[in-house]
Amino acid sequence: MAGSNISFYLRILENSVKSRSLSNAKTIHQHFLKHNITHSSIILDKLTRVYLSFHRLQLAHQVFDKIPDPERKNNVLLWNQLIRAYAWEGPFDHAIELYFEMLQSGVTPNKYTYPFALKACSGIRDAELGKKIHERVKSEFLDDDVYVCTALVDFYAKCGLLGDARQVFDKMSNRDVVAWNAMIAGSSLHGMYSETIGLVKEMQEVGLRLNSSTVVAILPAIGEACKLMVGKAVHGFCLRRGYVDDVVVGTGLLDMYAKCECLDYTRRVFDLINVKNEVTWSAMIAACVACDSTMEALELFDHVKTGPNVSPVMLATVLRACANLTDIKKGRQIHGYSIKLGFRFFFNS
Repeated sequence: MAGSNISFYLRILENSVKSRSLSNAKTIHQHFLKHNITHSSIILDKLTRVYLSFHRLQLAHQVFDKIPDPERKNNVLLWNQLIRAYAWEGPFDHAIELYFEMLQSGVTPNKYTYPFALKACSGIRDAELGKKIHERVKSEFLDDDVYVCTALVDFYAKCGLLGDARQVFDKMSNRDVVAWNAMIAGSSLHGMYSETIGLVKEMQEVGLRLNSSTVVAILPAIGEACKLMVGKAVHGFCLRRGYVDDVVVGTGLLDMYAKCECLDYTRRVFDLINVKNEVTWSAMIAACVACDSTMEALELFDHVKTGPNVSPVMLATVLRACANLTDIKKGRQIHGYSIKLGFRFFFNS
């Protein structure tokens, strides 16, 4: 294919991304197939990236598989992008399969590949596979890289292996805020309040400042321990730093107050969140159910059920509210609504 034609098609594909038009991208793809243009590795590479940008992983993978060698073999960046997409969006086992396919194809992973593979391992809680990846990291002399080590800390913590996580963390010669947050989040995730607060103090002692991610990390442990005064202090810190405008921070504060059985504060935080996502609504409804304010939970659900923020988790929470009220009629309505939304498998599994 002439270079000018390749440039022309690349511009068209780029414009489909800028205009956020998946249909345009698919139309262009069909044109390529019809005119046998997809033999160009450059075109296939770009088309893979376009589908990844639209989160159409299956299509991206299909196009990626058509890239001929040696171009496909030598394109570590594209391997990484596809593995990363699966590691973040799932299915996680696809990321792991792609990682092994990469190795079998003779492609050498780099320091960006391993964190994505480790994230997929933590997603399916495959500790043994993650440990094997750790051994490979050591053989590649990447076990002092802050990016790789932070991923290892996160992986071990999410798999419940806090001792291994701490061991990796303590051996790191350079620990940035992200690394500290990973260790703090792991400790908090498993309800280890004293250890979590201790890590926060250590972090401050070495001259690092807490950021919004640190706050989100420590709030679950505070809530589980019902340390309301500490939670209020963290809330005050967030107000001074302007973190409360962050929906993730706001949702974390809401959940913390709910676990401390402080529904008034939960409502205040909820009302001040300008842009509420599905997790925020679910947390508020769950807080009402947990604090025996069941009617309010149902009122909140009635308000949100016609929007895009309904999830299986939210529906399950609302069904618990119906059970608390022994309201069979309302429960049947929710069940029918869940089937209408396509959540039949969730409730039957």
